[in-house]
Amino acid sequence: MKREEMFAIVQQELTHIPKGAYPQGVLRSTYWMMRLNSLGRNREFPDDPRQLVERAVADVRRLVPSASLEYDRNFFGGRR
Repeated sequence: MKREEMFAIVQQELTHIPKGAYPQGVLRSTYWMMRLNSLGRNREFPDDPRQLVERAVADVRRLVPSASLEYDRNFFGGRR
């Protein structure tokens, strides 16, 4: 897959994770990195957006346990 195609996929999926200040921005950037990796050749993460958003949320909650993070659960939940 070409890099431009990977970016397009991730950018479209990020429309379902709202922008926001810390820690919401950390959620978006963590998802961005994991998802790009999952689409690449030498992937370390599974090609499953639902698993990735759940993992990104868990990572952010380790930093900020009381974080109120927003993402479209219907979009990511219905992907499986």
